[in-house]
Amino acid sequence: MASASAHTNWGEERLLLALEAGGMGTWEWHISSGELIWSSGLGPILGLAEGQSPEDFEGFMAMVHPEDRDAVMASLRSAIDARADVSSQFRVPWRDGTDHWVMGRGVVLTDANGDPTSMIGFALDITEEKQLLESEQAARAEAEEAGDRLAFLAEATRMVSLSLSYKETLERITTLAVPRLADWCGVDLIRSDGSSEGVAGVHVDPSKDDLIRSLRANYPTDMESDAMKALLSTGEGQLYPEVTDEMIEMGAKDERHAKTLRALGLTSVLVVPMTARGRIIGLLTLASSSPDRHFGERDLEFAGEIGRRCAIAVENSRLYEERAHIARILQRALLPAALPNIDGISMAASYLPAGEGNEVGGDFYDVFDTAAGSWGIVIGDVCGKGARAAALTGLARHTIRAAALNSPRPDDVLPVVNAAILHESGDSEFVTMAYGCLERNDDGGFVAWISRSGHPVPMVVRVDGRVEKIGADGALLGVFDDIDVEVDKVSLSVGDSIVFYTDGVLEARHDDDLFGEGRLVEVLEGCAGLDPETLTEKVEQAVLAFAGGARDDIAMLTLRVDDLS
Repeated sequence: MASASAHTNWGEERLLLALEAGGMGTWEWHISSGELIWSSGLGPILGLAEGQSPEDFEGFMAMVHPEDRDAVMASLRSAIDARADVSSQFRVPWRDGTDHWVMGRGVVLTDANGDPTSMIGFALDITEEKQLLESEQAARAEAEEAGDRLAFLAEATRMVSLSLSYKETLERITTLAVPRLADWCGVDLIRSDGSSEGVAGVHVDPSKDDLIRSLRANYPTDMESDAMKALLSTGEGQLYPEVTDEMIEMGAKDERHAKTLRALGLTSVLVVPMTARGRIIGLLTLASSSPDRHFGERDLEFAGEIGRRCAIAVENSRLYEERAHIARILQRALLPAALPNIDGISMAASYLPAGEGNEVGGDFYDVFDTAAGSWGIVIGDVCGKGARAAALTGLARHTIRAAALNSPRPDDVLPVVNAAILHESGDSEFVTMAYGCLERNDDGGFVAWISRSGHPVPMVVRVDGRVEKIGADGALLGVFDDIDVEVDKVSLSVGDSIVFYTDGVLEARHDDDLFGEGRLVEVLEGCAGLDPETLTEKVEQAVLAFAGGARDDIAMLTLRVDDLS
């Protein structure tokens, strides 16, 4: 028996040595008495000196972190009730102020009747493993957050390109930000007088929309406050990680203002500048009403990126508006301010630009007195758009007028225009044109000499509804040195109309189908006797209805012979 006991003790010693060599400590808890026995290696794991130990189980539980005690006790009770193994992880505050993680495992021992008498087990310091795991989880969360934010910026950038309406774009971006980044997101633009204007804003709780609108209407951002002056002077955002009631009291204009701010339940706020071309043009505000979301420096930096994209949207819109304004002014300068008064003739003209209309189109028209008892009528289309098209349009119009003063007939005017365009244009630039010389005849009607240079054929709408195509076709202007000009002569009686138009009418497209001459003739056959303005509107409406909008510029010029008796 002595030999067997010695062998058992030596086996236990070897087990203890192996456990302690692995950084583990062993323990034994007598359930009924509360006596706790542990190895010398367990003390350092729990923050004690080697060899130290608590007096009993209650002393051990007092060493467990207060937030973990209930969970540890519950796991022990569950194991005892089930006569099962137990495993738990808990924190132990050390005297140096740090928390260490401990993993404990044990088994329940029972007597001959199966009643639990004690538990034995071991404990291991897993602080390093926990820290590594937390670092890995934090790194993974940071990577996911970075991915989410990159996706957000990509989407915000896409939105900037979707619309040239900055208000629409800013509404989309603020909607995208809530609730992903904040509970409320708002954008203010800075007016020329230095005041602010709220132009976009979204709150996660729609029931607070009226509250937000009231706040922004009655208490706009105070650009004279110290915080805003600092932001405007430095270009650096303002971060308020924790919004306190004292801050609300200090920042509120009056009690109503403070009450409104409190009703929003703000917990954290940041404001960043929207900078374009080195100038602050607005402010982006993110606000949290959640106790679990408080903004930090990384949020401030990210909001700055969003603010820059908001600024791009505003600046793009402003640049577009400026460009469109210049284009409208230049386009008006290239078209006659008013059509002349011709006894016995009523007329109407229209110009419908395609798309957004921020570039000068190449379509033009003109009606003018040739000072020889006749009138010049012209409609044309310069290839391309923009400044170069505007220059060629101006050249063509002025050359036609100048040439017609010498001889207004097409076969005299068009060669002069062709030479001028050849002299000024590049290799790929050309002009299409329909030109006519209108003269009064002795029977109260008119006669017109018409020629075309690669332009859609003018049409005469007779008073009885017949539609006739007129104008012999010729070469494009600005392509060949010498051109042959063929002239058609047409008589116009009272009630007859002559319609000039550009290729935007015929080439209006619905899927793969063009509007074409056939549809135009059908429309004009129903326009007999109509005044020029109504006739022009009917054609335009038919084209737009067919194509679902103008994809190319459309210019029209309509003249009708009236009864002067």
